[in-house]
Amino acid sequence: MKAKLIIYFIFWIFFIYSCTENVNVSVPTQDTTSANFALILCEGLWGYNNSSVSKLNLFTYDVINDFTFFANPNFKIGDTGNDIALKGDTFFVVVTTSKVLEIFNSKTGKLIDYITFQEGSAPRHIAIINDTLVAVTDLFKDCVYLVNIVSKNIVNTILVGPAPEFVEFYDGKLFVVNSGYGDYRAKEPKAGTLSVVDIKLGKEIQNVFIAPNPIEVLIDRLRKRLFVSYNHLPSLKDSIG
Repeated sequence: MKAKLIIYFIFWIFFIYSCTENVNVSVPTQDTTSANFALILCEGLWGYNNSSVSKLNLFTYDVINDFTFFANPNFKIGDTGNDIALKGDTFFVVVTTSKVLEIFNSKTGKLIDYITFQEGSAPRHIAIINDTLVAVTDLFKDCVYLVNIVSKNIVNTILVGPAPEFVEFYDGKLFVVNSGYGDYRAKEPKAGTLSVVDIKLGKEIQNVFIAPNPIEVLIDRLRKRLFVSYNHLPSLKDSIG
C-alpha cells in the first residue's frame, strides 16, 4: 500500500512539474490593439445563433474569447458566421443564416454598424474593395453584391455562377469561385467555375472551369498568381481536393 502511495505521489509531482512553463522568454510589450493580433471567427452550430470572434495576442498568445460580447453585452453576432475581414481599425463579419454584414471596431470590439440582406439571401464571403465599397457573395442568389458600407446600400448586384463562395479583389476585378454547392447543383451551367467580374462594367467578363466544387480563391499579389482550392464532389469515390 505504501509503495502505491509513493508511486502516486511521484506521479503527481511529475505531472505538476511538466505542466509548469519553465522557459524564461522576454515578451515584447507592443500594443496589441494596433497590428499585433489575430481575429478568429468561430462559425458556431447552424441554428444555434452562437457565432463568435476571438482575439489572439500574437506576442503573449493570450486569447479573448467572444471578444465582441464584452463590448456589446446584449448583442450576438448571429447564426453561422462564414467570413471575417480586417481593414485598419475595422473588421467585418459575414453571417449567412442571419443574413447580415456586421462592422466592428478591432480595438474595442464595439459594434459600429450592420447591414441586413433581404429574405432568401445567404451572404457568404467578403472582399474589401476600398474605404467605402465591399463585395459580398450570395450562396443562394448566385450573385455578388457591391455594398456601400457608408450608405449601407447595395449599389450593384452582379450575377455569377451557382453557389458562389470565396471572392477576391485585385486590379479592378473580382474573382469569384462558383462551387455548385457540392452535389446539389453540380450539373448546372457554370458550376465548378471561376467568374471574373469587372467592377467598372458591373458584369462578369470571363468564366473559367476550374474543378468540381471549388471553394476558396487566393491571390498572390506579389507574384501575380491566383490559387483556387476545390473539394471535389462528396458522391464520388476517392474524392480529392
